[in-house]
Amino acid sequence: MKTAHVLVALVAGTAASPSGLVAPMRQRSARTQAVTLRGGAKEAPSPAVTAPFAALIAAHGLVIAGYSGGILGVGTGSTLVACAAVSLCGAYKPYMIGVHVALLMQATTTVAYGAQSLFYNLLKTRGASVASDVPCYAAMTALSAGAIYAEMKFKPKASKPAP
Repeated sequence: MKTAHVLVALVAGTAASPSGLVAPMRQRSARTQAVTLRGGAKEAPSPAVTAPFAALIAAHGLVIAGYSGGILGVGTGSTLVACAAVSLCGAYKPYMIGVHVALLMQATTTVAYGAQSLFYNLLKTRGASVASDVPCYAAMTALSAGAIYAEMKFKPKASKPAP
């Protein structure tokens, strides 16, 4: 008898749940509800508007992959190239994900190269023979910082409604 009560409670809970597993016609779809909560349907900028931003992301991804080499450099570079491709898709959510993941990856590479440059400079002052890598990491830090600045400037802005 206890099993029957639990089963009835589970079925009743599922029927009343907002996920719409049992009663999809009684409730609004999750997409409609999300669009309503977010303030209406939003559209991504056209690929022509997003192209300069995507080209800059892809170019910096290729530079990172070519310079850094190894698994980490190739992984970061390919992630940036994938983000560039996703930002051109024309759908709002993938566009937003591609743009913002790319900006986060750029910030991460800037911090990582800056930390490596600082670390190698500290080792150099202590007499270690790592001086050959210091200019390379300093250049990549400057390049990454410049790239993230340019990407923030090229990032497509939401169009403002006409007054």
